[in-house]
Amino acid sequence: RRIIESLEAILPAAGSNLNSFVEVSLYLSKVKDFDRFSAVYRRYWGDLKPSRTCVAVKDLPGGTDIKTNYTGVVLQT
Repeated sequence: RRIIESLEAILPAAGSNLNSFVEVSLYLSKVKDFDRFSAVYRRYWGDLKPSRTCVAVKDLPGGTDIKTNYTGVVLQT
């Protein structure tokens, strides 16, 4: 939730928002966290969600439990 809230706060400075994301990659060291992430994902993206990939991993750098990568598109006018 904190990651998405941070993105939501900084994206407008780049002329973007959460709706610009087309793909989210999620790496979990604890598969039990998947349902929690899914609930947050549904909260921030309604019916039109970016594509999502979830991978269970043994360990993540720095002892973290979740790593995410976001890919978005910003149209220039």
